[in-house]
Parts: sequence; C-alpha cells; structure tokens
Amino acid sequence: MHFSRLWNHRGLRFHLLMALATVGTGTVSFVSLQTGSVRVAPVGPILFGVFVLVAMLSPLPAWHHQQGRELERDAALAIPWAFILSTLLTITFYSAGRTGFPLRDSLFRSLDHLVGYDSTAVTAWAGRVGIASPMEHCYYLLQPLMLVALLLPALTGKRGARIFLLANLVALPIVGILYTLLPAVGPWYPNHFVPGIMQLQCQEDVLRLRATGVAQGVGIVCFPSCHVLWAVFCSAALWDFRWLRIPVAIFAGLIILSTLTTGWHYLVDVIAGLLLAGFSLVMAGRLDS
Repeated sequence: MHFSRLWNHRGLRFHLLMALATVGTGTVSFVSLQTGSVRVAPVGPILFGVFVLVAMLSPLPAWHHQQGRELERDAALAIPWAFILSTLLTITFYSAGRTGFPLRDSLFRSLDHLVGYDSTAVTAWAGRVGIASPMEHCYYLLQPLMLVALLLPALTGKRGARIFLLANLVALPIVGILYTLLPAVGPWYPNHFVPGIMQLQCQEDVLRLRATGVAQGVGIVCFPSCHVLWAVFCSAALWDFRWLRIPVAIFAGLIILSTLTTGWHYLVDVIAGLLLAGFSLVMAGRLDS
C-alpha cells in the first residue's frame, strides 16, 4: 500500500523511475568497467565533475522546496538527473556495442532500396543543389537544442523537463536492445560514398569498440536514429512555450532532414526513430499523468 501511494504521486513516481534507471545503468556500467569488457578514459574525474555540477545545482530545487513549490522543485531536479543518467548511459551503450552481433549495414541498405531510397543519390543531390554544408550545420544543432529543451522547462517549472526525461527513459532501453542486435556503422560504409571527417571518426570509434572494447566518442548508434528521437523529444519538451513552437518545430524538422542529406543515417533509421519517439512520448505522458 505504501508503494502504491508513492507510485500514485506524480512527482515521487518521476523520482522513483529516475532512481531505478540510475541504479540499473550504474550497475551495468560498473560491471562492464570491472570486467574489462569496455575500457574508457578514467571515469573518476568525470564522476567528480558530475558530483560538483549536481552540488552547484542543488540550491535551486532546495529553495523551491522551502517555498512549497512542488512542481518547480521537481522540474529543477530534472537537471541533475539528466547529467547523472547521461554519464552512466554512455558507458551502458558502450557495453551494448561489445556484444559481437554482426554489422547490419547491408540489411539496412536493402530495406532502403525496397522503398526506392538511395543514400548515395540523396547525398550527391544535396551537394549539387548547395545544401550539403548548411544541412551539416543543422545536424549539429541537436546538442544546443537538447540543452535548451532540458534547462528552459526545468528552470521555469514547466512539465516539459520531466516529459523529456521520461520519454528517454522509455526509448533508450529499446534503443539499447536494437543497437545490440542490429549494430551498424552508417550509409557510407556499404555504399562507399565519400564520408566526412566526423563520419570517418565515427566509423573508427564503432570498429575499435567492437574489436578491442576501447571506447571513444559517442556517435555509435545507427539504428534507430537518436538524432530523430531527441529532435522530437525537444519539440515536445518546449511545446508549453507558445512563442517557441514554430522555431523549435523548424529546427527539429531540419535536424531530422539533415540525418538523410548528410548521409549519417539510413531512411529506415529515421522511420524507426519517428515511430519510437511517438510511442515514447505517449508512454511518458501516461507516466506523468
């Protein structure tokens, strides 16, 4: 009965889910590092930095708590939860990349061809019409957009910060399973069009991780597209700000389109990302209701 009361309280349910996710990802990360299946840069300084950051942010939710503002308090607490989980999830996904399932680039290329899509032709067209470079810049807009989508609702007491984290909580375990079973490098790998510098780096990171367990970089998930997932999640997180709806929708749309015009993702990656994003947001809404 006591657990039932906790679960039925929206704010407590959110923190309980975040705590369970932290314990789960922390356990996987600890085991992976201790067994040597994954080798990363020393995590001590990283964890210390996260601890310092969380400590610096703690006065804000504490102040809201003293003022009796539960919604604002829970929104502000989304920030430290996000930094803690993002650190642990990175190691967890490195662990998934070490499972040894064969690369599925040829499968994804075949699925794209079934619907008449050709990554090589699309990237060549983008270069001819002069949008390749602008769209590449759009691709890298995701990180600042994610920071805005987390911080703005969290600092203003909006529901979007919780929705953003809960949607990730639903989606990322599914992404981890799919990435484990269906790993891939990217469309340039089987199609042999000339990759960019960052794409080559990504390819080296994926192959090195699979071969040696040495983890570098974070762009290791091809299917489904996390760029698509997070672009949609950012739009949902910022939807309460009416003045931001149109610009955020435009930015998110450009980011999603850029995954194809830059050759970073297969069409099937984008479709899977959109479907998973929709499902995750529905489930996040239910968990936060």
